[in-house]
Amino acid sequence: MSAPPVCTNCGRERTADDFNYSPAQVILGRAIGWYSGDDGEICGQCMEKIIRGELLDGGDRK
Repeated sequence: MSAPPVCTNCGRERTADDFNYSPAQVILGRAIGWYSGDDGEICGQCMEKIIRGELLDGGDRK
């Protein structure tokens, strides 16, 4: 069995409970899902920070 995907920003492992990202989640104000693409994996929490402009370059700007 292969290792679960890991968020390229925060290192969090994806679980079976994590759902996929959809732009409709943003439009409707729903929880943000997990992004998986050729450019990496991003968890829902990091996706939300990216959308809000709080995570711009792979570094957390708290």
